[in-house]
Amino acid sequence: MHLENEKFLSTVLQLLEGSKKSVYITQKRLTPQPDGVLPKSNELDDLPIGITSDILDTKTDTETYPVLIRVKNGRVKKGGKKLKTSTIVQPEDLEKFWSDYSNLLKSVFVGLKKKEKKKKNKKPKNKVSK
Repeated sequence: MHLENEKFLSTVLQLLEGSKKSVYITQKRLTPQPDGVLPKSNELDDLPIGITSDILDTKTDTETYPVLIRVKNGRVKKGGKKLKTSTIVQPEDLEKFWSDYSNLLKSVFVGLKKKEKKKKNKKPKNKVSK
């Protein structure tokens, strides 16, 4: 179900505050597909020898596209409700949305700690002199 941007942000806030489990956030660019055309597969293993694929052809694209953002809760125990929600952010609304979205995430993720890097023990090489 696609929600309006403001409603989506309030739903994400409720999900993050109420959940002690994993929450998955994904985002991707929405590109229009003509009817009946399937996206190309990234698997090149099934091509016969001597046949090349045009998957790697790149075009300079100056168009702007909307962004699809999805949020779903992780594993739900029996009796729990799995929640999936998404929104489509138009390019002209993107700057305001990212600002609101990042502030929301920063306010909820205050308890997270940075991962401590393990210190590597560097022992000097002992040279044996005779």
